[in-house]
Amino acid sequence: MPVIISPATREELAECAHLLMLGFASDPFIERIVPPGAGRRAQLTRLYELTLRTGTFRTGVIDVARCEPDGAIVGAASWQAPNPKFSLARAVVQAVGCAVLLGPRQVLVARRLLARLEKAHPAQPNWYLEDIAVHPDARGAGIGAELLAHRLGPIDAGPPLACCLEATTPGAQRLYERFGFRPSRWLNITPDGYPMAMRRPVTSPR
Repeated sequence: MPVIISPATREELAECAHLLMLGFASDPFIERIVPPGAGRRAQLTRLYELTLRTGTFRTGVIDVARCEPDGAIVGAASWQAPNPKFSLARAVVQAVGCAVLLGPRQVLVARRLLARLEKAHPAQPNWYLEDIAVHPDARGAGIGAELLAHRLGPIDAGPPLACCLEATTPGAQRLYERFGFRPSRWLNITPDGYPMAMRRPVTSPR
C-alpha cells in the first residue's frame, strides 16, 4: 500500500513530537542540546512539541506519513517556510518554555548551537527542513524519501527558491544528496564533524 501523506493537524502534534523524539533520541547533535539522563525521552518529547506548536505549525508545514488512512503516524517532516513571521507572544512562549525544559545552562548551549546552524543558511529566502524522522519500526520502507518528494514537488513547481537543511549522519546525507542537496560546509559540532550544512539550488517553475 502506498504511503499516505497529509499536513499535520493541531491534534497530531503530540504524536509528531513523540515520533521526532524516537528518531533523534540517540542523535549526537541532539545530545548536545538535551544530554543523556533520567527522564530525557519525556523532556525531548516536550521540547519537540513546544517548538512544533509555537513554530513550524504556524510558520511552515508539517507533513505526516501513514501506511493506512486511519493508521498511526510513521513519518514526519517539519519544514520552515521562506520569510517566517514570528509573533512576539509566540516567541516569548517558546523562549520561556525552552528555558523551563532545558534549564539556564542548556538553553544557552542550545541557542549557541542553533546560531551556528543559522549562519550556514542561504541569505535569500529559502525552505528549511528542520526535522524529518521515521518510526523505528517503519524504517527501510522508503518513507523518508516519500516525505521529501512530497514537499519538494510543490516547491519546485512554485516560485524559484532554494532549500537548506543539516544532515547529522552519513546516512541522512546520502538520502538528501539523492534529492539534489549538496554539501555546503561542515559545522563540526559532533566529534565526526557533523552536522553537514546542505543546500539545494534554486529551482525554476516547471
